[in-house]
Parts: sequence; C-alpha cells; structure tokens
Amino acid sequence: MNADLLRKRILEAAAILAVTLLTYSFPGHTYLQSDTQIYVPMFEHIENPSALARDLSATRPHLTFTIYDEVTRAVRHLFRTTWRRSLEAQQFLFRAAGVCGLYLLSIALGLELRWALLAAAWVSLGAVIAGPAVLSIEYEPVPRGFALGLTLLALGLEANEWTVAAGSALALALLYHTPTAAPMLALFLLWIVRKHSAQGREQRQPRSSVVREFPKPWAGLIPLAAGATILAIAAALQPGQTEHQTFFALLDPALATLQRIRAPYNWVSAWGPKIFWQYPLLFLLAIAALRRLKPPEVVRWFAGGLALLGLLSIPASWLLLERLRWALMPQFQPARAALFVELLAVALSACAAARAGAEGRYFESLLWLIPVFAAPQQGRLLDLFWPGFTDPLLARRLAVTLACAAIAAAFLTLRSHLWTWPAAALFTLATFFAIPQYGRVVNYPSLETPELQALINFAHYNTPPSAVFLFPAAGHGLEPGIFRAEAVRTVYVDWKLGGQANYYRDLAFEWWNRWTALMDPAQTSNPPLPAAAPPSPSLRARGIDYIILPATAHPADWRPIYTNGAYAMYKVADLPAGASGPSGEKILDFSSTGNRRLGAAACDRNRRGPAGKPECLRNTFALGQSDRESGVERVARGSGIDGIDQVTGLEEFDGTVEEEGALMSEL
Repeated sequence: MNADLLRKRILEAAAILAVTLLTYSFPGHTYLQSDTQIYVPMFEHIENPSALARDLSATRPHLTFTIYDEVTRAVRHLFRTTWRRSLEAQQFLFRAAGVCGLYLLSIALGLELRWALLAAAWVSLGAVIAGPAVLSIEYEPVPRGFALGLTLLALGLEANEWTVAAGSALALALLYHTPTAAPMLALFLLWIVRKHSAQGREQRQPRSSVVREFPKPWAGLIPLAAGATILAIAAALQPGQTEHQTFFALLDPALATLQRIRAPYNWVSAWGPKIFWQYPLLFLLAIAALRRLKPPEVVRWFAGGLALLGLLSIPASWLLLERLRWALMPQFQPARAALFVELLAVALSACAAARAGAEGRYFESLLWLIPVFAAPQQGRLLDLFWPGFTDPLLARRLAVTLACAAIAAAFLTLRSHLWTWPAAALFTLATFFAIPQYGRVVNYPSLETPELQALINFAHYNTPPSAVFLFPAAGHGLEPGIFRAEAVRTVYVDWKLGGQANYYRDLAFEWWNRWTALMDPAQTSNPPLPAAAPPSPSLRARGIDYIILPATAHPADWRPIYTNGAYAMYKVADLPAGASGPSGEKILDFSSTGNRRLGAAACDRNRRGPAGKPECLRNTFALGQSDRESGVERVARGSGIDGIDQVTGLEEFDGTVEEEGALMSEL
C-alpha cells in the first residue's frame, strides 16, 4: 500500500469514527428505555435461573433465532464488564458499520471522497419512521439496530462489487435480526442468480472476450451458508427457552384485538392516510434521485430494489396480518421494511444534491437537500409541507430545514474554493447540535434520576431476590422496566411487558388480565376480550410483596419502608386494614385517570407560575421529568408519533403526554 492510499484510508476511518461519535449526541443513545428493558432481564435469568424466576418477561425469552444474547454474554464474560457496556460496545461498532456503508454507497454513486463523507454524515442525522415506529439509527443497543448497520454496510460493499465482503456483513446481520436484513437478502440472492446467468452466457463466447474483474457471484453465498449453519446451531442450543414461538397458525380474534391495542404499529390500517401516502412519495423521490445520478447497474438494483421492497412491505403486511391473520407477521413485522423507503430516499437525495452542486445548480441542490434535513426533525414529513399548517413548532422546523439546505447547497456549489470543504465540515459538525437546539427536537426523555437509582439500590440490597413489585401509579411509564433490569427484581406488570403479546398468546392474555385488573381497570377493547377468572382484590393473593408509589402521593395511614424525593416503597404485609381485599390491603385507583388526578392533588399549590397557576410536579412515572413544556411534549406534538413511548423509539402508542398536559392546564 503506497503512502497516498494509506493516508486516504486513515482519513476515511477517522471521518467514519468521528461521524459515529457525533450520532451519540444526536440522534442520541439510550439504555433501558426500549427493548433492552426486556432483553436484559432475559439475560439475567439465563445466567442465573433463580433471578427473576417469577417475572413474565424474563421467563418467556424470544432469543432462539438471534446471536444477540450469545454475543452479549460472551463479551460480558470475556471483558468482565456489565450488560450495558457489552451492549454499547456492539452498538458503537455497528453504528460505525452503518456510516461506512452509507459512505461506500456515496462513493459508488460517483461522489468524491470528501463530499461522500459529508453525505454520509447528513444521512446519519437519523430519522423517525412514522407508522411502523422504527428508527434509521436506533437509540438503544438492540438487535434491529445492529442488523440495520450491517445491512447498510453490505449495501455499500456490494455497490462497490465486493461480493464476499458484502455476503459476510449480510450474514452477520441475519444472525442478529433476520427481519431487518431479509429485504437485502432477497435482492442479494436474486442478484447472484442474475450475475451467474450472465457469466454463463459470457463463457459461451470466445475466451478472449471474457473479462472477470470480481469473484464469481456464487462466492457471496459462502458466508451466508456459514451464517445459516451458525444460527441453526445457536437455535438448537438456546438456553432458557420455556415455550416455542408460533409461526404457522392464525391469530384468533381475541389475540388480534389485544395486539392491535398494544402494538398498533404492526397494523398499517391504524397509521392514518397522511403517513400511508408518505411512503409512495418518498419512493418516487428515491427513483427520481436514481435517475438523476445514473448509477451503475448494481447500485440501481440494490438501492432501487430496497426502496421498492420497503414500499411493497406495507400492502404485504396489510394482506398477511390484517386479512389473512398469519401469526408469524406480528413477530416478523414486515411493514418495518418501510424504513428502507425513507432511508434510501434521504441517502440518494443527499448524493443527488452533491451531483447538482458539482454542476453549479444551486437551487436544484437545495431542493434535493430539503428531505435530508427534514427527516431528522419530523416523523410525519408531510406535516412540514402540507398547506395551511398553523403549528409554530412545524414552522420553526421548516425554517431550520430550509436554512440547513440553503447553507449545504452553497457549499456543494462553491466546492472549487479551498476553504469550502473545511467550512462544510464545520457546518456538518454544527448540524448535530443546531438541529435539536433550534428545531426543538428531543428524541427521548431523561429517566436516569438519582431518586430512581437510589430506589433500585435499596430494593436490590434490602429485599429478597424472589420479591415481586408493583408500580400501580406508573401508567405507561418506563420506570418499572428500568427497575426490573437494574434491581433484578420481578415487576408484576407494566406497559412495556405487553409488547411480548406479539410472541406468545398465553403471555399476552396474562399481561392483559394483570394490566386491566391493577393498572388500568378502565381499559376496554372493541370487540371485548374474553374475561379472565374473577380476579382476587388481594395483592398478597397475586404474590405481590411490595408496591412503589410517588413519594408525594400516598395514603396518610400508609408507612413506607423506604422513601426519597420521588418514590415511596411499601411492604404489602405491613399495609393497614382497608376497605377492600380479604387480606386488608387498601387498593387505590391508580388507573390512567386515577394516577393523574392523584398526582395533581399532590402538587404544591403554594408555588405559583407566571400565570398564577400552581406549579405542579409532573407524575414521575408518566414522564420522568418535571418540566411541563418538556422537549418530549414538543416532540410528541411534532414528530408524528403519539406519546412518549414512540418518541423514544419504543414502538408504542400512548396519549399520556397530551392528556397530562391538558390536566395541568386545568390547574
């Protein structure tokens, strides 16, 4: 390797690492705010079967068809580190792989090295994919995020005709999360068949006319075959499996109703028309960008093919899930392939903008860049451009989008000057901080509070490992899941646990019965779900040992065994005699409405805000924040994803933010 090539490789690696680090500022990263709330308890139970032995999430793992748990456990033991560190190490590696894939795709589309790096950085600002509730850059270290980074790497490698390397990256993506990598796998196999047929025709020509500049197409199948073998072995040896997922069956009406309540992101008919029509428009944008770029055949095949499969996944999901009710679909979640429509539209638009800028076409470059800078701010992209919007937040975000596009287009057009690229690099660096600041984008709440950590520490060191906890005022909040994973203590029921309804029927109805009995008795379904056996009002009869409430909202005659500024813990056996329950526990109404009114009653009415209204602390369990006009509320109104769980990328539907804001307005 000569000195110039070495310097080029060092520059590429340094730039990719720098962009990866920037993504930790924005769009950001989290832990135990999404699916890691479920995975980490599973890991704990696999490592120590006595841990969380009474917890529904830990004892019903769905880790058979992934190496996520094996790799994470191996890293943890090899480096003697924590679950968090072992997961975050993988997250960084696969985020960097995704950035590298975007860079290689830009190179294959004909961009110069420096501008290809900038295009990859702009796409790495991320996007919230409204409807299927998925992210182009996952905040959490979860299998889907790992597989997406590897899939993008496979795309970039294959775009440069490095077939074996692309097959290796794709095989690893399939090992982590098959549904995410499946569209790329389909295109890869079809491409190999196509190229093999083309080479067969060439070999029938005179030998002198045959030119081979890359390995035989079938060489890419070798790593895929190795990956399939590894997955089969890992599945056969999977520890902790208590029941098998159902693949070849139909959803009965009751289970379909429950899944639609708990996981509406799988049901495309629940998305709404504006989200539904967003994806055909983004697909047309991707095709227009491909026509503008005139890329090689291999890029057209994979980039255009991924966008097409992403678009087709929406009607396919409607047919297979909503019409045929195939039980595999809630687990496979095909509509989440719509991610590739928006991701490819943004990536190809960034490259088309660079091409237009190189030709001196400033306004064309600006137009191509609008979706690039709009996607990181707005899940429902059409809301930014639909005539007649009046939301000042949307107006602000549109202004930020146009400003960023105008500045970036100027750099792309004036690239012949020596100062242009350094200035463009500084501008790109600034976008990772300016977009969330001026666009008022807060992708997730801050839930790691000293009070929550103190509660976790007390429970871990002062309660039996088999103890069962209930957070009756938590609502759809995420704190119970954080508590479960960090304290390694069973939580009887919480909202996040209900996401397992996609995998196991018995767990789904057990969760529903617990949820409606203790967390939200007012929750109903249409059509009504079958009633369970009459529940006992006794917490003891349910095996609950401790309950945790907001410290400022509890009955006067209850004496906590632990309290801090935010939480109070009570031992069920010590509760005073009350009006309900054969064991004498007093059961309060901590349902969705009940817990909000309880929190409102507990506010300090002596503290007055600017309008003379009492400044009430928001329910800790609902948001984990005390700022009424929090960034989360702003995102909930502007991102196109209703409620805190989807704001944080949790694939949930929740109206808690808006409802609680309305309650505080009444005060």
